[in-house]
Amino acid sequence: MITVTRAAVREDGRHLARLSYCGEVITLIAPDGSRPGRIMPAGYLTGERRKGLYEAWTAKHPMVYVPSDKIITESPMTLEQCAAFILGTS
Repeated sequence: MITVTRAAVREDGRHLARLSYCGEVITLIAPDGSRPGRIMPAGYLTGERRKGLYEAWTAKHPMVYVPSDKIITESPMTLEQCAAFILGTS
């Protein structure tokens, strides 16, 4: 089971990623320094926020947000579900 704290994503005590915040945008940073994806609040770009739900995005260019990144989830998820989706865990 994935656990998301303010600073990290862990699974069964194993460190999977560090979280980096820029406003409400969260970038996942893997132990090897790669950035497998971002998590944004659902509706972040349209201004139609959905409280407690998030969308997974690519992190193709870590220092540039949109339009270089693309949404990779079909529907909004919880924070933990987004992190698991991006990291490819169950």
